[in-house]
Amino acid sequence: MMSIAGLFNEYRDDFKKNLRLATPIMTGQLGQVIVNVVDNLMVGRLGAASLASVSLAISICIVFIIVGTGISFALPPLLAKADGSKQHRRVGVYFYHSMIINLVYAAFSIISIELIVPFIGYLGHDPEVVQLAIPYIRITAYAMIPMMLFQSFRCFADGLSQTILPMIAIITANVANIVMNYMFIFGNWGAPRLGVKGAALSTLLARIMMLVILLILIYQREKLWNFLNVKALQFRKKFFMELLS
Repeated sequence: MMSIAGLFNEYRDDFKKNLRLATPIMTGQLGQVIVNVVDNLMVGRLGAASLASVSLAISICIVFIIVGTGISFALPPLLAKADGSKQHRRVGVYFYHSMIINLVYAAFSIISIELIVPFIGYLGHDPEVVQLAIPYIRITAYAMIPMMLFQSFRCFADGLSQTILPMIAIITANVANIVMNYMFIFGNWGAPRLGVKGAALSTLLARIMMLVILLILIYQREKLWNFLNVKALQFRKKFFMELLS
C-alpha cells in the first residue's frame, strides 16, 4: 500500500495544478460569506434590534442564495469538457443557457421573497425587528439579479480555468462593501444615514460592482470574450436539461 508521502510525490504536479485552480475559488467563496459577516458586525453598532433584523433578513435570503449558487455550479464542468474537446461554440451555448436559468431563478427568488415578507410578522419576532428587517430583505432580494448574473460569468471563467478573475472581482467588491457600509449605515462622508437599509443598499451596489468588474476582466481577455460571440444561437431543451440534471 502506498504511503501518504509516496502518494504526494507521485501526484505532486497534479496537486499543485489543482491547488492553483482551487485557491481562488475557495477565496471567492469565503469572500461572498464575508459580505454578510461584515453587515452583521457593522450594523451591530446601531443596537440589538438592528443586529437582530439583519440576522433575520439574512436567515431568509441565504436559502435562496445557497440554492442559486448550487444551480449555477452545474456550468463549469460542462464548459471544461466542451473546451477540452475543442467544441468551442458549445462553450458559449452552455453559458447562455445557464444565464437564462440563473435569471429565471433570480426572478423566482424575488417573487418568493416578496410573498414571504407579509408573513414575517407571524414568526414571533419583536415588531421593531421585523420593521427594520423588511427593507433589508426586499433590497437583498433584488440584489439576486446582479448576483446570479455574476454567478453566470464566474462559472464561465471557472470552467475555463480562469479562477483568478472572479476572485479579484469578489475581493474588490468586498472592500467596496465595507466602505459603502461605513457611508450609508452611519451617514459618513456626506451620505445619508440609512441604518439597516444602508447595509442592504451597500450589498446591492457591491454585487453590481462585482458583476461589472468581472465583465471588464473577461472583456480584456480576447480569447475568453470570443467564446461569448455565438452566432445564430438557439435555445434548446437538451442544454437546459444538462445544466439542471
